[in-house]
Amino acid sequence: MLTLEFAGSPNGLLGKGASPVMKKRKMLLVGVACAVAAVFAAQVRGDAVYATEIDAKRLAELKDEVARRKLTNVVVVESKEADTNLPTACCDAIFLRHVYHHLTKPAEFDANLVRSLKPGGRLAIIDFPARAGLDPVEGVPSNRGGHGIPQKVVVEELTAAGLQVEKIVNDWPDNDYCVLFVKR
Repeated sequence: MLTLEFAGSPNGLLGKGASPVMKKRKMLLVGVACAVAAVFAAQVRGDAVYATEIDAKRLAELKDEVARRKLTNVVVVESKEADTNLPTACCDAIFLRHVYHHLTKPAEFDANLVRSLKPGGRLAIIDFPARAGLDPVEGVPSNRGGHGIPQKVVVEELTAAGLQVEKIVNDWPDNDYCVLFVKR
């Protein structure tokens, strides 16, 4: 499963008012994220890659993009608030970028993430701590501290769900972080 912000154009991803330096940094980040996703996809047995989305509009855009590119190895799945809707033990790796802080039912969703991973499977979470100036996300638990999520909370919730931290990478643009978990 590759779950990340879907954007049909660079402006949709970067914003029309982004500076050239910001665009370069974000495009580099997107490139790294895509490279990570490609490595994960190459390791998936059966050549199938799941891409999930909860938002109906973005789901339709994702389906259209997959069809336009004739990506026959991508299975688009509508996820729910508390469920990935992925089969049990279907994924060698799951990647979520700027998604985790939006979860309104993290314990239930985490249980589904763990269920969807094969033994030895990995979960990569790229997110950011709460940032000033961003509207709070409606319905998320109060321990988030605003729009974003402290790294400590991500680690606590996903280890409580049964995953182990394998690596933490804090050297990301815009104060983002990456936590890599493994299912033992």
